[in-house]
Amino acid sequence: MPAASHGRVAEEIAGRIKRQPCTALPSIAQLAEEYRSSPVTVWKALHLLEQRGLVKCRKGRSTMVISKDGAIAPGASAGDTAAHQLCAEIRAGILDGAYAVERPLPKFDFFTLSRGIGRTTVARAFRLLAGERMCYKKGKSWIAGPPSRGMDVKGGIKRARGVVLSVVSQAYDWYNMVRMSYASPFIASCTGELLKHGLRLSLVQQSAAGDLPSPIPAGIDTVRSLVHTLGEDYHGAIIVANPAQLESMADWLAVLSPKGRHPVVLIDASDIGAACVRSRFSHSRRYYRLFVDESAAVEMALATLIHDGHRRIGIPLMKGYAVWPERRLALARRVCAAHADVSIVSAMHDEPFWDLGTDTANFDRFIRFDARVLESMHRERAASHSRKGPASTGVRPYLLSSTPSMTSLLRAGVTALVSLNDAVAREQYLWCNSTGIAVPRDLSIVSFDNSPEAAVLPISTIDFGLAGLGYCAAHILIDDIPVHADREGNIAGTCTLVDRGSTGPARTGARMLNLMGKT
Repeated sequence: MPAASHGRVAEEIAGRIKRQPCTALPSIAQLAEEYRSSPVTVWKALHLLEQRGLVKCRKGRSTMVISKDGAIAPGASAGDTAAHQLCAEIRAGILDGAYAVERPLPKFDFFTLSRGIGRTTVARAFRLLAGERMCYKKGKSWIAGPPSRGMDVKGGIKRARGVVLSVVSQAYDWYNMVRMSYASPFIASCTGELLKHGLRLSLVQQSAAGDLPSPIPAGIDTVRSLVHTLGEDYHGAIIVANPAQLESMADWLAVLSPKGRHPVVLIDASDIGAACVRSRFSHSRRYYRLFVDESAAVEMALATLIHDGHRRIGIPLMKGYAVWPERRLALARRVCAAHADVSIVSAMHDEPFWDLGTDTANFDRFIRFDARVLESMHRERAASHSRKGPASTGVRPYLLSSTPSMTSLLRAGVTALVSLNDAVAREQYLWCNSTGIAVPRDLSIVSFDNSPEAAVLPISTIDFGLAGLGYCAAHILIDDIPVHADREGNIAGTCTLVDRGSTGPARTGARMLNLMGKT
């Protein structure tokens, strides 16, 4: 029989690994015999899979240990499957931050009781991790991550000895990111990990504001000089600015990572920098783009509602949010295209009632919804009296008459809303409460961001995984544990649904139409 091509062999091995991840495969000779190909073809197939980012491989004494997410143990045998599976699970926990670096891993008894395996298997898994520098033994405990480089201690106080530059377009860009409550998990996770490992952030900006001298280092030449001055204390950079705001990403990467020696992390919090990938830049081997996965978030929100039986889903839009509301609407329609019986109904929340205004106004609107509605009603009554026209009486008639975009969605028969973010979802939830619409009995609501203030209301929301991205960004810069990026340096946040009770089975809508019919 003619020798099989390495492409076909690669696909067969990939399917095998998918069915049985973290297994120790036989030797090259045994694989060649099993797949009826030459050892050279098997080698080509394995390297093809490695280039695709599906596996990593290393030659052992008589076996090749291969795993979907990088479990490599030279010299292991096929009988070590349980140890390798546990090794892969613990490694994934370390990389995701479930087991924080420099913190003790669970005791052996935790794994023997929870996994139903022996202590010898657990010990083997820990030794495999130690061989990969993913953990080390300290006394009687196993500590996650490699042995710490620590920090200088002077007078009993730990002092950071390394610097990470945070590059912004203007100084207020960093402030804008910090003040957004949904981004706080990223900030806390990233800065906390950096400081714990002896690194501190130092702010620099692309250019000075106007003609005024900047108290923060500004301009590419100034930053280049700063990187040179820091010398070995420089550990890389985080780019917070919108990629489109930087005059030249290529020039900035050359300054922040001379000859590609230092890691540079782009924080793409709006998922708009898909074109900023490694292949566009030279010396970009250590460049990473960490991004919020908008597509995955929208797909998760809609999948939740479709699973609950919702077939007419409303997506209210608002002005003042640039282009991403329309982009989310387009993503939603693309997802629903695969479901012939599901339709998307959109409306523009362009009434003054939905104008969220400034941050202070946002907070005031959140804690004083009922008082604000009454104030608006009084103003409407005064205006109606001056022009001798009819005025609404009661909160419910006022809300229904002043927000036609919302009432039009409900009269169209939607049984669920996908809100733009938690701030808008709060307003919609309180609007429903004030108009007699029960959430989720009459109407389901799912939102995005998982901002801290959203937790006080029962609104289900999508968490973009910013805490995990912060942890990942920090350890890219610390350079102590590996990260799983694709060949272009992309790393997506892991989206999760935080179910607080605002989603439920779809109703017939008869009660909703009855409510909307009343005035």
